[in-house]
Amino acid sequence: MKRTTKSIGLAGATGAALFIMGVDARAAITEAFVNDFGDMEMTLVENAPPLRQFDFSASAQVSATYVCANAFNQPILNPVFRQTINAVLERTERLSADFSGRVFGFITLNHPFGQVNLLCPAGFTPKLSRVRYTRMTIRSELGMSSFTRDATRVFITM
Repeated sequence: MKRTTKSIGLAGATGAALFIMGVDARAAITEAFVNDFGDMEMTLVENAPPLRQFDFSASAQVSATYVCANAFNQPILNPVFRQTINAVLERTERLSADFSGRVFGFITLNHPFGQVNLLCPAGFTPKLSRVRYTRMTIRSELGMSSFTRDATRVFITM
């Protein structure tokens, strides 16, 4: 009878610990920065059931300003040759947990260059001048995490 009680107690404690761990499990954004291309890179860490795959969806709001600039990154200062794009970016990546249940990875959100429609004069091309990311989040079936800081980078000074 004592053995049965100890086994039930141990099983109950283990179940409670797993339940608590499951409630607290969520992706932690450990780093978020704007890379040399103007894209947002978010690094995440999460505890999950070992050796399983999970979908992680990253999103952020972006405000990107593009200007007509020459090969030396000298912009045309006329506001006609400037365009700001505000958008919500999203991307999903499938990441795997290792043997210990640790998920480590990164997700890159690309700035919205495809939406630029600047008509630049000869010798000038549209280039990213400034980009700002806000409301960065990562969601998974295990939980959601948000990053409260903004990330900004200036490439061409106006």
